Amino acid sequence: MTAQEPPFKARDMKGLYMKIIKGRYPPIPSHYSTNLGRIIHSMLQKSPSKRPTCSDLLSNRIIRLQIDEDSQSIDQDETQLSLLGTIQVPYNLNVPFYECFH
Repeated sequence: MTAQEPPFKARDMKGLYMKIIKGRYPPIPSHYSTNLGRIIHSMLQKSPSKRPTCSDLLSNRIIRLQIDEDSQSIDQDETQLSLLGTIQVPYNLNVPFYECFH
């Protein structure tokens, strides 16, 4: 998803199978972090037993930090949205805008 294309592409199923067996895929774009590259690498291990589970990923230090950072951002957004509730709108909206300040 980071490269906006699948890690393994081939013309047929046999070619796809061979690419997956070899376990080689292009690196993710350089504007992504090394940590993300490592996480993706762990998820694309040839051996299923070496791949992280969902629980492993969610407890990963790097992913935890990102989740916590995103949660703080959401909390800030919710605080800003709650401020919108403090805006009072005049009952008579037919009054021209400039008259509201006289």
